[in-house]
Amino acid sequence: MAQPLISLGKVAKRLLGDKAYDSAELRLWLRKRGTKCVIPNRSNRKQPFTFSKKAYRGRHRVENAFCRLEDLRRIATRYDRLARNFLASVCLVATIVWWILSVLTLVPTIAESRVMIRQEDEQTDSPGDGDRPDHRGAQGARSAGWLA
Repeated sequence: MAQPLISLGKVAKRLLGDKAYDSAELRLWLRKRGTKCVIPNRSNRKQPFTFSKKAYRGRHRVENAFCRLEDLRRIATRYDRLARNFLASVCLVATIVWWILSVLTLVPTIAESRVMIRQEDEQTDSPGDGDRPDHRGAQGARSAGWLA
């Protein structure tokens, strides 16, 4: 069942799979194709194969990507009747998720912003500074709407 689906794509360096894909036929076919198997052995396998545990640990990223896509009910339940519309929805959601995650890694979090403001306040605070109307301490930042 897996071979026809895998053969649709181009030849990969590695195939990451779970224990359900552990079969001698699939491993042999992938070896002939030039793909290295990163599939753990089933518990009942008599002759275990070796696999890269380090590469297998990266498999969770693929699982997390699918879980992130399925956060949207439209994708999880496949509202679209046509395959092309469903594919377009998946591509759009994947792009949005990628964009959000890439932006969030560049923008400091609210907690980091609070620490930065406190550090600035500690550096600039001196006796009597709180009386100035233009001084914005931590309370002033909150009232100005900079912090939640």
